[in-house]
Amino acid sequence: MPLDNGGFSEIGSRMLDDDNNRKRLAAWKQENQQLKECIKELVEALEDLANECEEWVDAKYKEHGEVYHPALQRRYDRDVEPVLKTRQLIAKARGEG
Repeated sequence: MPLDNGGFSEIGSRMLDDDNNRKRLAAWKQENQQLKECIKELVEALEDLANECEEWVDAKYKEHGEVYHPALQRRYDRDVEPVLKTRQLIAKARGEG
């Protein structure tokens, strides 16, 4: 087989390409793992924030597990809606929903 590509045979060029591809794949896997870990930490922080927000909303509107007054139910529902949406996103991020 004649030499080409600056002195490399076709097989030699493929081997270099394979080596470069392996290096790229290893770098991509490492970056992907770092992103997964970052997303996991963000989801956990978001869950903590959702819990704190729900506690705040409950403390503002509820007594003994019930909304103080029926007229406040709409406000409670409005204020707790971001918590519910956040919980849906958390479940989706964890593959639960």
